[in-house]
Amino acid sequence: MGAPSDEHDFEFPDWHLAYHAAVVETDRFKVLELVQAAENAISKRLERITARSGHEVQELAEELLRALEPTRKAALATASCALESA
Repeated sequence: MGAPSDEHDFEFPDWHLAYHAAVVETDRFKVLELVQAAENAISKRLERITARSGHEVQELAEELLRALEPTRKAALATASCALESA
């Protein structure tokens, strides 16, 4: 089985599933891992499409990465507090 086509990527984007998983996760110990996975998935997708897509797509991907930042910060703060109280 070969690599997914661009059409498949658009209909069922891996980055979208990873992003959604990160923003809806309620387990404070899993959220940082999911944020990192979402960031990686978005970055990989951005690399694939940057060369053949317009500036608008790049801006959208960068906006998604910025939107994950508060979740990342909250996860890091929670992890830090958990380590301190352990």
